[in-house]
Amino acid sequence: MRVYQTIHKYRPHIPLFEARHGISDDSQLSFAELQALIIQDGYAAAYILEPALHGKTDEVFYTIWDYERLQFLWAKEHGLNTTDLNLIKKAQIDWFKPDVFYNMSAFRDDQFIQRYPLPKNVLKVSWFGVVQAWPEMHEDYDIRLTLHKPYLEIWKQKNLTSYEMQPSFCDYWDSLRKPEPQIDFMAYGQCVSGFFSHRNAIFEEMLKHHDEYDMQFYLQYKEEFAPLINVKFLRRITRRRVFPTPNIEKYAREPLYGSTLYEKVANSKYTVNAYGNFNTHFKSNMRLFEAIGCGSILLSENGPYPDGFVEGENYIGYDTVGQLIKRLLELQANYPQLRKEMEPHMDRVRKQYSKHNQWLRFCEVVQKQIV
Repeated sequence: MRVYQTIHKYRPHIPLFEARHGISDDSQLSFAELQALIIQDGYAAAYILEPALHGKTDEVFYTIWDYERLQFLWAKEHGLNTTDLNLIKKAQIDWFKPDVFYNMSAFRDDQFIQRYPLPKNVLKVSWFGVVQAWPEMHEDYDIRLTLHKPYLEIWKQKNLTSYEMQPSFCDYWDSLRKPEPQIDFMAYGQCVSGFFSHRNAIFEEMLKHHDEYDMQFYLQYKEEFAPLINVKFLRRITRRRVFPTPNIEKYAREPLYGSTLYEKVANSKYTVNAYGNFNTHFKSNMRLFEAIGCGSILLSENGPYPDGFVEGENYIGYDTVGQLIKRLLELQANYPQLRKEMEPHMDRVRKQYSKHNQWLRFCEVVQKQIV
């Protein structure tokens, strides 16, 4: 089975990735070399299918469809005289001749398959992991995959084929784990005042205790403003800043991505996980896998989790940020014993959601539709 897997770039990540590896307009890289480098760097590693991670590009052709430098290299090497990223993506699909088109960007690719229809024998699979009040339907796809279990019932009511597929643990994270990590408490991720206001409030309260511990929060945010006078022409000149909040502004560090992020997680005793505003009914995100995979004890909100994640065994739950803050001193003091007790349970869930098992799960749901 041949799979064309694609995802979109994360804009803050690309400049950091290129700077880390000394990539510039003068670099003499081939498409295959840059493709391998960005896979090895770890961007979206929990979602990349196993064959692509192992360099089996004849099985899974993986690309970031809107990363210009990468895609323009492919176009140049294949004699394609265009900088239209959609045309390059379509040309790649025609060249690779996949059995499955696995699109992790269906929610932000300007309706690619509607504008550039694929051959009828190509199975179209979409991924949708943005947790909001209601999922996108992606009616033109044959299969929908998600980590957010509540979406499955909504799609079922619409007679749309869908399956749960969680992220996975990457094998190379094993080598990053440290017996004596140095950072007490770490957190990372997006901070957007609306969509993540729940998470932001948790981080803001936690950072009030920044000076009491080695607490490192790597957060991505932008300044946001609200008008003091909500009248046209006066809104922009009478505005006040509403985000970031004081402690996030004071203590948040520049965001990290890929291998640099994983190395920092591996050097953290605890990773604080907080969710967006719509994760009330189910709790899953990449941090579950990144933290446990890199050996950091996960501190995560209580609630329903994917099968195999058990509070008190492979993560430590909390109901409120106040409750969590009261436990910080105890957690710091008891880390060696907690790590020893939890490690077998963390290892069990790593095996359950291994990269190989993710690939088997993907093959399983695809084969159901093909048959």
